[in-house]
Amino acid sequence: MLRTRCVLFLAFLTAVLAGCDGSDTTGPGGGSTTDLGRSPRADEEAEWAAVWLSGALAAPDSLYRGIHDDLLAVRTEFRESYPIVDSLTFVLPWPPTVEVEFQAPVREEIRQDAYRDWDEMNGRFGLAAIDTLSHFPGSSYLTLSFSKRLHPMRLADYYLTLRGVTSVGYPLGGGAPMTLYPLQVDDRRVYLFRNCTDLCEEREYWYFRMGEQGPEFAGYYDGRAEEPAWWEEVLRGLETVGTGK
Repeated sequence: MLRTRCVLFLAFLTAVLAGCDGSDTTGPGGGSTTDLGRSPRADEEAEWAAVWLSGALAAPDSLYRGIHDDLLAVRTEFRESYPIVDSLTFVLPWPPTVEVEFQAPVREEIRQDAYRDWDEMNGRFGLAAIDTLSHFPGSSYLTLSFSKRLHPMRLADYYLTLRGVTSVGYPLGGGAPMTLYPLQVDDRRVYLFRNCTDLCEEREYWYFRMGEQGPEFAGYYDGRAEEPAWWEEVLRGLETVGTGK
């Protein structure tokens, strides 16, 4: 029976990386064929942030452009007052790869370069490399990496449909100590910049909202005192990550 295998992820995001449906779909993973064709885009940070926030296979173009413009505006207006906005960037919280396990006969076909079932799919998604999982002795998984910036959870939906596939994994890491989170709260985007030590024993946050007149600084939180009033907005935004809302 086909199964999907996940690895460790940030606890507060595990439940919110759900699907995002679109009318112009590319297949079981959903998403727009037009958006897929645009990847990889010029602004890597904004593209990965849009993939993460939307949960779509490829970054929705309007969201990509919005995040690009938002971050440019925040950094332009606040870099002198808060230099940290130039130091912190969005860091993808999982490796942009997919791990696929095949039945033994098909693995032999792949070894002999005789497996053609995935050629069209690999070309569409910009397959860049195929590697074995050397860190798992005896593992039968192949690690696929891509030139396009695509959501591994959505890619898994496609690769699960291939002949001979028994399992697909998408490694989910623990994020990064220095990063930022683009979030959607009600009808506007907000941005939480987080800086912390390697184990996040100490952390601090800068929070910005996008308003009609541009970005607004909403507050600073040192991570130790009582949570500020705007922290509730952050939690609400995290609940919608990956839902397309």
